[in-house]
Amino acid sequence: MNLKIMLALSVVICAACAQPGPSSEPAPLSVKKSKVQQVSNVGFAGRWTAEIVMPEADPKDPSQKMALEMAKALASSIWLELREDGTFMLSMILPIEGTWKHVGNKIDLKPTSFLGMSSEELKKKAKESGEEFKFESEDMSLEVSSDGKTLHLKSDKPEEGELIFKRQD
Repeated sequence: MNLKIMLALSVVICAACAQPGPSSEPAPLSVKKSKVQQVSNVGFAGRWTAEIVMPEADPKDPSQKMALEMAKALASSIWLELREDGTFMLSMILPIEGTWKHVGNKIDLKPTSFLGMSSEELKKKAKESGEEFKFESEDMSLEVSSDGKTLHLKSDKPEEGELIFKRQD
């Protein structure tokens, strides 16, 4: 998933959820469990913390340097929890939940809720507050390093950098 899209999603969701309403506590995720999926996911289950790797900023452009520092600060609060039952929670300012599976050298994430709400619920909430919600969730694919110790979320555009998740001890 494009890192800029993920940040834009956070801003849109914050605007949509600024109106008073039900608790923002994420709702429990109900997912059918598959024994085959559980077996293949067990080795990656656990909490992973993120760091961001960005291309060097142009020293002549202070806005690039500031954006790089902001991205690094944001990455320090990002974590991913892969659960043995095939569900995940990704915290990137806001909680994103869904399902995951290990396929080859990839971990595929399929988001199903943001702040405990489905895409349709977010659209409805945005509409109620006079905003338009244009984002559709995108599946994410993390590349597993050859030693299995890191997961890489790369942008299609190298200038947007990548997130590297490391297993939290």
